[in-house]
Amino acid sequence: MNSYLPRRTVLLTLLGLSLALPVSAATATRTSAFTYDATSGLLVKEIVEPDNSDLCLVTEYLYDGYGNKVSASTRNCNGTNGEASAPTGDAVIAPRGTATTYDARGQFPVSSSNALSQSETKTFDPKFGNVLSLTGPNGLTTTWTYDGFGRKTLETRADGTQTQWEYLYCSGVNNGSAPCPTVGGVSGAYVIVTTPLASDGVTPTGPVSKTYYDSLDRPTRSETQGFDGTGASTALYQDTHYDSLGRPYKKSRPYYAGQSAYWTTITYDSLGRPIQVADADGTLTSTAYNGLTSTVTNPGNQTRTTVKNSQGQVVTVTDAQNQTLGFQYDPFGNLTRSTDPQGNIVVLTYDLRGRKTQMQDPDMGTWSYAYNALGQLVRQTDAQGQVSTLAYDTLGRLVSRSEADLISAWYYDTYKGGGACAKGIGKLCQAETSTGYNRTHSYDSLGRATGTTTQIDVTYTSSVTYDANGRVATQTYPGGVSLTHVYTALGYLKEVRDAASNALYWQADSLDAEGHLLQQTYGNNVQTQHTYNPANGRLTGIVAVTVAGPMAGTSVQNLAYQYDSLGNLTSREDANQTLIESFTYDTLNRLQTATVNASAVSPAATTTFTYDALGNILSRSDLGTYTYPTGGAASVRPHAVSRIDLAGGGYRTYSYDANGNLATEAQYDASNTPLPNKGRTEVYTSFNMPLAFGSPGISAAFAYGPEHQRVRQISSSNGTTIYLNPGNNGELSYEKDIKPDASIEQRSFITAYGQVVAMVKQVSSGGTTTTVVRYLHRDNLSSTTTVTDEAGAVIERLAYEPFGKRRFPQGPTDPNNTLVPLNTERGFTNHEHVDELGLIHMNGRVYDPLIGRFVSPDPFIQDPYNLQAYNRYAYVWNNPLNSTDPSGYFKFGSFFRTVVAIAAAYYLGPGGSAALFSSQTTAAIIANSAVAGFAAGAIQTGSLQGGLQGAFSGVLFAGAGKLAGLAGFGEDTLGRAMFHAGAGCLSAEASGGDCGRGALSAGFTKFVGANTMPANPDRLLETIRWAAIGGTASVIGGGKFANGAVTGSFQYLVNQSLEKKPPFSPRELDPEAQAIGIGTVRITASDFQQIQSKHDPRYKIRDWGSVFDSDLTRNYDTFIDRVVDPGFSPGNSPLTVIQGPRGELWWERSLPFVVGLDASGRPTNTVRFVLRYDWGQSLSSFSSIWSVTGAFPVEKR
Repeated sequence: MNSYLPRRTVLLTLLGLSLALPVSAATATRTSAFTYDATSGLLVKEIVEPDNSDLCLVTEYLYDGYGNKVSASTRNCNGTNGEASAPTGDAVIAPRGTATTYDARGQFPVSSSNALSQSETKTFDPKFGNVLSLTGPNGLTTTWTYDGFGRKTLETRADGTQTQWEYLYCSGVNNGSAPCPTVGGVSGAYVIVTTPLASDGVTPTGPVSKTYYDSLDRPTRSETQGFDGTGASTALYQDTHYDSLGRPYKKSRPYYAGQSAYWTTITYDSLGRPIQVADADGTLTSTAYNGLTSTVTNPGNQTRTTVKNSQGQVVTVTDAQNQTLGFQYDPFGNLTRSTDPQGNIVVLTYDLRGRKTQMQDPDMGTWSYAYNALGQLVRQTDAQGQVSTLAYDTLGRLVSRSEADLISAWYYDTYKGGGACAKGIGKLCQAETSTGYNRTHSYDSLGRATGTTTQIDVTYTSSVTYDANGRVATQTYPGGVSLTHVYTALGYLKEVRDAASNALYWQADSLDAEGHLLQQTYGNNVQTQHTYNPANGRLTGIVAVTVAGPMAGTSVQNLAYQYDSLGNLTSREDANQTLIESFTYDTLNRLQTATVNASAVSPAATTTFTYDALGNILSRSDLGTYTYPTGGAASVRPHAVSRIDLAGGGYRTYSYDANGNLATEAQYDASNTPLPNKGRTEVYTSFNMPLAFGSPGISAAFAYGPEHQRVRQISSSNGTTIYLNPGNNGELSYEKDIKPDASIEQRSFITAYGQVVAMVKQVSSGGTTTTVVRYLHRDNLSSTTTVTDEAGAVIERLAYEPFGKRRFPQGPTDPNNTLVPLNTERGFTNHEHVDELGLIHMNGRVYDPLIGRFVSPDPFIQDPYNLQAYNRYAYVWNNPLNSTDPSGYFKFGSFFRTVVAIAAAYYLGPGGSAALFSSQTTAAIIANSAVAGFAAGAIQTGSLQGGLQGAFSGVLFAGAGKLAGLAGFGEDTLGRAMFHAGAGCLSAEASGGDCGRGALSAGFTKFVGANTMPANPDRLLETIRWAAIGGTASVIGGGKFANGAVTGSFQYLVNQSLEKKPPFSPRELDPEAQAIGIGTVRITASDFQQIQSKHDPRYKIRDWGSVFDSDLTRNYDTFIDRVVDPGFSPGNSPLTVIQGPRGELWWERSLPFVVGLDASGRPTNTVRFVLRYDWGQSLSSFSSIWSVTGAFPVEKR
């Protein structure tokens, strides 16, 4: 290796940035220093804030003789070579680094290792530079095969399963024979076929998916094989149409072959901006632009107007009730202040590196944060002065967190004390707390989670096994209940059975094209049918009937739903109870009236709700009038109800602690006399979760695990409950009750397609154990409405008011709170009711359904541009019939439930896999399904479980900055997490995986601070992580044209000030590329006319882009679409407009090119490549391809 002395240093500063808002005009200076080798010009050292000990961060690089970066190391400043002195306290970090080894020719990075010397190795195809194999730190290998054009044709994973790709010309194109559809009047040119295969390389293990492209390389149809539960599969389609300018303007909802398609249509203005979206159900959403102001009008004629400043930052948002939310920013684009219509202010303070150091929130008080030099949150102090400290290992994973009442620790790669954790490198092996909780994880020879042992009061063991295709075969609960999962020929989950008796618990009968479960049959012969509006995917009916056995003909459910144009529920009917409810909403979609019309409610009863601009409930006709503190700059908890004057006389008062948690509720009669049997006291942990709640004669206490998941509840009336559920997001797995009479009830929850369908109860008393199965039937909000037994008989019916309070199934209210269920505490939106206290425990927070408010503030502001989101106590923005809150932290509307349903169609639920295995990041599964839509393709295992819990827990101590900083917690930051999402994408693709899954798993891992296990531990995401920590913007070991402008230190100088205007920000080349030549490409308008004869559209391998400006045009996106032979993407210097008149423009570009190999393996300096130019909003809008061959000089090494 060469150190390249002497060196030269460049100091760059970003000075005098002024805020666009005059009221807060300010200047600030950021500084970064760069040292280059005097001979090669390569960057060897970069320093962020070299003159500030606490902010300073140094990254140093070494290169081999070919100029490849072979190591990167990061440390604090140490007072040498002009650096600031070494820091003390919070800023101190342990030095760490990464290393990359290249082959003898210096061409390919054959191994990479992280700061713990964990390594992965790769082999490459010398002709195309494609990765042939990748072996991860656990010794597991994935291999790839390519065709003569360098296209991936086969991936073989460590378990032997495969994915095959075929590239076929359509009939009539280049002698092709593949049948291709004509979509939108455009004929197909080629199709890419993806087939998942078993280890024999022949047997399909999942749906075959096809993507059809036209001659301009645009996807026109996605096709996959639908559910084959009945033995046959019907093709599923989703089509896209393009206008004359190449823009997608019409897209279908997924539909089965032979069915009608429903379309969403986009209309553009002359500048290419969407101005109208017409959905398939006939609703219209329009956008009007007026300079820096845009107004969106939804199908309900509700408007939202956004005004931006010249920097593209949002300065005001005005809602449909003409209430305005205002924003201010610092010179670097960080949000510093938000002001609501009543003058309530959230103030955010940042250090010079843009890390949030303080938040002043009117509801939560003042919180402060401290970071180490890497920007990791290491200390948090809340409004009550409670301090939490966090520690990380050299891979940035959270390893300990000390709080006033709980110390948590996580052990990765090995068990505590260094014990071997087989195939566990990069994975969570053990977690424990100071309160006696201990959890260990085990993995099989392929690195898959197989067992979890948890110590709470006693030891609980859970396990899973896998079939030959990597799918969960069996699942065993701590109580001994064991399930078998049965799949269709195409890999869809078909049945869940008892492993011992083979008795059926659940069966999927049919799915619609969007993945909604249309019909399912339970093990007690209850058959449930769901109907959906095909134009918008909304649930319109649920009918469940016992179809066989002694209870045949029993009507279990008969529910119908109607909606307005915005998706607000306007009517729900329960035909079994001859009950119809109707609902109206205000212009912010808040529930305004709820009317119950039933034979048991005469006359019809209407409840009215009123609100203020902030989303505070002002009155409920069935309860009383609410009072809140006066708003304003000095207001304290303006969203927390302080008093309710009851409609029947008397009143209630509410007081809170400094963090905004409810401390006491007291009730008085009309003469101000306290009512001794009323009221409630609440005590919270230092991490703001319920510790002890009590009312006269009643108490409940809670204990938590290392991820702040609820693990134990002790009730004065019901005994102790142990929870082994995946996390705080509403998923269920196993619970145990220890009753006051010493009897024990174990509940094992059976989940399929994202819903709990049954629970197996094992009741032990006096040495005898009785086992029963109870089936749970849910409504549109996933609330339990009916319970049936093994024979299909209805044994209990349940019902809820709009805001979740229990009521009688026939419609009457329960004013005296006498309703207590007999079979399950799970009720409204699948949450656990704490009936003795009249509360609902929503995992992250506790909710009071009587008043329709949470009893503690939401640490997150879900939508910083929505005034209603700033009400931290409101339940789902006062729209309780159309949204749910699985975690107590985030509202999810009907769209999210649709996504979950679609995801569940292709993924085994938590009853099948990792639900028993702490907090593995699986939110990526849901998100990926949302992106991929109906054609997700592969059948996989996972659930919406620990990923969200891990993200939520992690964000509590590593919350996002910028706009997300309004959440109220320290910044590690969302932007950083998104960078790692990109890094995850790179790693996943390099490993032959899926970009979306890799990106989200990496992003979530960073966001959580490693409370969760990586989605694929054999991908060295930590190597990429430390590329970021080292200040670079690419994978370590990149190309040799790196300089200060490509690094994170340079971006640190400029990225905030140019937040909304994408700067030209070059990045290092792909580490698999060796760019060693410089050439110039000149492209004239006439060249584009020759495209059809020069381009084979099947050859798309990778895309790359940069955004830049020119004087003559608007922004252009430039993509390197395919390097034909040989090599990889060139660098990303911007094109330059040389000459101006239309039709005579040409573009000139200087590019570093890749030196390839000839047939004998010798270097050659002739490179051919293809550029695809996508002319966004410019002179015209179309996609064109142009091929050029050039000979360029080889740079002397």
